[in-house]
Amino acid sequence: GSYANSKQQMGLERECGCVGAWGGALRGHGRRHHAGCGGGNHTLRWDQVLPAAQRFVVLAAFNNQAVLDKETGLVWEQSPATTTHNWINARAECTSRTTGGRKGWRLPSVHEQASLIDPSVVPPGPTLPPGHPFLNVQSAKYWSASTLADGPTSAWDVSFFFGNVTTNDKSFTFPVWCVRGGMQESEY
Repeated sequence: GSYANSKQQMGLERECGCVGAWGGALRGHGRRHHAGCGGGNHTLRWDQVLPAAQRFVVLAAFNNQAVLDKETGLVWEQSPATTTHNWINARAECTSRTTGGRKGWRLPSVHEQASLIDPSVVPPGPTLPPGHPFLNVQSAKYWSASTLADGPTSAWDVSFFFGNVTTNDKSFTFPVWCVRGGMQESEY
């Protein structure tokens, strides 16, 4: 690659938060792996703690309907729907969803979804970091894709009322908050 291409790539990495404190690209974010803010293995970012104003970026490329979480590298719907679904339909809802003109959404794991909780926010919530850019988030439980290991008829949910995680029978109905990004099969 030329110097101009390298400089352009560094600009993308800076814009997306893929640059270490020394100004160099983080491992796994080279040109070959990086396709703008959505590319690369952004799970490397789980060791960062950022204030909401720096942590969340509303993505113009998604018609301002999605938010990049620079702590996790995941892309969340900016305004999750308020309709409720049982667990099986919740997974199907995210799989078929088009947000920001894009497909490829999924139900998040319990760990991914719980990463949005700010434990300093007291009920009734929503228990999100102050200054977050999300809209329409209910102070309610949201389904995760994670099934209870010793109870296959139950799944984990995340409460944005109390800021905790619980389990419920998969027949219960809760809203869904869909996400895009890498996933670990063991979480499903």
